[in-house]
Amino acid sequence: MATQPTQNPVPSESPRDLKFNAGKIDEFATSLALQYQDRFGNQHYTIEGLRWLAQQAISQYGYITVDSFQAGASITLPNQVLRDTSTGEYYRWDGALPKTVPANSTPQNSGGVGSGAWISVGDAALRQNLAAGTGASMVGYNSVTVDDALDAHQQELDVHQETLRRRALKSLQDIATKTGAVNIVIYGDSTVDGDQTSSWTKNPVDSSGNAIGGSDHNATAPNTWPVKLQEILRDITGNNSINIKNAGYGGKAIITDWAINNYDKAVTGSYGTPSHVFLCFGLNDIADPGYTPDIYISKYNALINKVFSTGSIPVIVTSDAISFNADRPVAKVQGSVVQLQRHIAAINNLPIIDMNEWILKWQTERDDNDRWAFHQADGLHFGDLGHLKKAMYAAKRLSNMIYEVEEGACLPPWSSKETTAPTSIYRQVNNKYSAVLNYNYTSSIEALSWYVWCDKPVDLIYISADRDIGNVSSATVRPTLVVKDYRNTDRTYPVYFGVQGIDATARLSEMPLFLERLLPGLNKVTYKTPASGSGTASVGYLAFQGYKERSFGFAGRVPSKAFQTVLLDSYSQPAFISRIATSYFVRLNVPSKTGVFLTRSLIFSNSSDLSLADNRVGIVLFRDGTTLYLVRVYHNSSGINSTTTLATGASTDYVAGATYEVRIGTNGTNQQVIQVWKDSTMILSYENAAASNPIPLTGLFGGFFFDGPNMASQDVAAAATFTL
Repeated sequence: MATQPTQNPVPSESPRDLKFNAGKIDEFATSLALQYQDRFGNQHYTIEGLRWLAQQAISQYGYITVDSFQAGASITLPNQVLRDTSTGEYYRWDGALPKTVPANSTPQNSGGVGSGAWISVGDAALRQNLAAGTGASMVGYNSVTVDDALDAHQQELDVHQETLRRRALKSLQDIATKTGAVNIVIYGDSTVDGDQTSSWTKNPVDSSGNAIGGSDHNATAPNTWPVKLQEILRDITGNNSINIKNAGYGGKAIITDWAINNYDKAVTGSYGTPSHVFLCFGLNDIADPGYTPDIYISKYNALINKVFSTGSIPVIVTSDAISFNADRPVAKVQGSVVQLQRHIAAINNLPIIDMNEWILKWQTERDDNDRWAFHQADGLHFGDLGHLKKAMYAAKRLSNMIYEVEEGACLPPWSSKETTAPTSIYRQVNNKYSAVLNYNYTSSIEALSWYVWCDKPVDLIYISADRDIGNVSSATVRPTLVVKDYRNTDRTYPVYFGVQGIDATARLSEMPLFLERLLPGLNKVTYKTPASGSGTASVGYLAFQGYKERSFGFAGRVPSKAFQTVLLDSYSQPAFISRIATSYFVRLNVPSKTGVFLTRSLIFSNSSDLSLADNRVGIVLFRDGTTLYLVRVYHNSSGINSTTTLATGASTDYVAGATYEVRIGTNGTNQQVIQVWKDSTMILSYENAAASNPIPLTGLFGGFFFDGPNMASQDVAAAATFTL
């Protein structure tokens, strides 16, 4: 579409007028029409028009043409013009007459060209001067020349590029926070294009191997990491105007100049001007016989400048780690090109997505079945899973809503994306964060989602505050958590601990519920309110655990208090029993009148704030002589313990250093059950009555309980090892 000029008065500083007048310069210099029209509708002569006027002047004032510089001539009159047969141009003599011109002359060697010498009377010289590098300085634009205006425009472009460079490093943080359109193009080789992914068609090139462009490759490469990255970012942000486009071309490189020469067609010609262009070239460069580090750096820097010149910010993406390829030795990938890519990003102050580092971490630290050679079947290209893992890592680099976790980490409910605004925050829950988020519901509501990143597999545990709902949960009236890893079918887990009553003065603050073992990469955990009924769902927090065995010990003097509790710090090293139907093993070596906490939980009250108190309840496996007991222990903020014996074993059950199996779960009527087995014999069993407050079948484990009056001032040693 032709540029529409403004009607601003002269001189106008509008870029639209600058562009419009640039076109008029071309029309003035090259058009065969006699006149052109300016932005106000006024008519002016073109060079062709000026030539026509000159011809008219010659005829009116009697120019006499004479041939020629090459043949030789004598000029005696001021209106005689001498032709230069080499150019067709006519010249009049501006000096003293007569003027003798020897044969085989030119204007330059027979007096020169200019004032007082030969002066052109045609348009050939003007055309030649306008076509020269300084031609723009001969044409006016408002109060300056076109050359001056172009210089000013170039300065504006330089300032814009410098602005882009200055904000390049921080610009990735803007991508996932924008509410409008976000456009990114990922430009690279076959590791972007999609070789080895399913439902893939190669990005087309012409017979010369150049990009054809003009089409959306996402449609023909649906399982590549640009497409998966778009899906993930749209899910996290809720912004469906985020567009991540695939501009990958198999077999292409930087050092051959293919990347820079095809940029316009492959990137801007296909997808417009994106905010960012991710650059993913390198594996074909190191396979090229002409590859050297110096050439690669030089050509890469030229491509970076090209990206900036089009108004986009380049982002460096390191090359994939590979398992085997004869043309691309691993030492050359890891030791040369990947190091150079990191160097190029550093010297240009550009953001980098170190895909190589993530792939190595994924494959060297995993304990699952994601086998490298299987998922990179040709030794060079990853299939669908590898592309998904790369998309996950890129999303982690782009979004501040993805929380990186490891063993021992926890996430409160407000470290999430709230799909639905909570009704309130309840601050009297005596848990790690002293609060839960409340959601009123009359049907299933998707309340919030946590986005979790783990480098290594880790157990995902949900910490409920007394089953989350005010009324007693059932098989149908219960909240659920949905876990999504973007590769398998979503899994749904009910927040359900069996059917028990509620004691409004001693509600369990922290009831751990094991969900699943998270795989390395990105995982999404969504909380949903019950699908039926109505009421308030109180959302707890997430915890992450990775160990399978843990030992505890105590050595010291027991004080004379009625009962003494020695606990592991609950929050610096949380260790949870979190599976409702499971068993675990406890190796016990404790003195008489001593027990070990199998599980314990803080408690809260409906009527008073216990958030900063030490009120808790626990289940203790207690030794008295050679008899074992299951004991419920309440511990209040004043340090006073009260106990209830739940089950009593035989007089020969305790053996120093023996290992006992603890089984927990629910029975046929969904009441809580805890059993202790020695070898193949059940020695202790307790079923919690339906109307009773739930006991902490799950919870933090470890710590010792002493019968103080019977052990006062004794030096004791106690040890226990839990194997989960």
